[in-house]
Amino acid sequence: MFEAMAPENAIIMVLLVLGVIPLVLFIVRYFFFSPWRAEPEGRTMMYQKIALLAVLLLALAARALGPEYWGREVITILVYTVIVYFFWRTLFELLSVQRQYPFSRIRLWREKRKRK
Repeated sequence: MFEAMAPENAIIMVLLVLGVIPLVLFIVRYFFFSPWRAEPEGRTMMYQKIALLAVLLLALAARALGPEYWGREVITILVYTVIVYFFWRTLFELLSVQRQYPFSRIRLWREKRKRK
């Protein structure tokens, strides 16, 4: 019933689990005990942690269940969709912050050239 796992696969599985545990704990604690929704930086951090957790869980599922487990295509599409959504969300968060604090090296360079 259970096949022997190659040593390198066992190491990869252990590393994936060791990566998932602190990510889950971070997300849960950050979600419940931090005002992460209040600031763009907090939302960005949460989105990135969830995206990273999704990738690790996808890799862990492929290792644990085999490369052709039932529903893999759908789960992969969902995970990639969430990741792409979070990447776009973080870009919009950055643009929002930069509009609030208009610092631009290009603008400073242009102003410096005008003064000369």
